[in-house]
Amino acid sequence: SSFSIDYKRRYRGYWKFRRIHGALVVITNQIRHNNDKRVNHRQISAWRNGTEITTRWADLITGDIIKIKDEDEIPADIIILATPQKNGQCYVSTVNLDG
Repeated sequence: SSFSIDYKRRYRGYWKFRRIHGALVVITNQIRHNNDKRVNHRQISAWRNGTEITTRWADLITGDIIKIKDEDEIPADIIILATPQKNGQCYVSTVNLDG
């Protein structure tokens, strides 16, 4: 009957969509993974236990003190301790967080 043919076409279309969607999810996850890996291997100067070190972003630990210069990306959640401005102001762009 025409109902069963129409149903089969829709059913095949649904699974075709699911396969394409699944493939796109795998591809975008791989791209994110590669980007995260690239970012986490960036180098940064930090002070740990009173000693200045150069480390990867991925190896920062709680309590490390990092020096951020103009236009630097921030590798982690931070608390700003000081700025070179006399009034202590600091401007942070959140474009990477906001999208």
